[in-house]
Amino acid sequence: MSIAEVYDITVTRRPLVPPAPPRAPADMGAFQRMRVMRNSPIETWGQRAYEDDIVQGRFLNHSSFILNTPDAIRHVLVDNYENYTRTPAGIRVLRPMLGEGLLIAEGRAWKHQRRTLAPAFTPRA
Repeated sequence: MSIAEVYDITVTRRPLVPPAPPRAPADMGAFQRMRVMRNSPIETWGQRAYEDDIVQGRFLNHSSFILNTPDAIRHVLVDNYENYTRTPAGIRVLRPMLGEGLLIAEGRAWKHQRRTLAPAFTPRA
């Protein structure tokens, strides 16, 4: 018998909800987007970024994609990775935070690092 049963206490728990950034309004303009991006680029994503399988956007004359399906992610990161590269500006921003590791490596360097790290991410490990 639990303590709640002994003392006739009703315990109600709120369901666990994972944290999520606020969604950007659909009509967010370029200047507002740049201001928000300084704080957190994810806060510039609208509701579609969380619901659609693939979302294409344009910002400062560059295309970007948000992929939400395993098949699309596999296509870009594993099967056809040589056709997708980061922009020099993106690398300049990420390199101080991530170094020369797997997250910004490309081409053969990425493939080598991925194969080196893969055993550490198996279910047995």
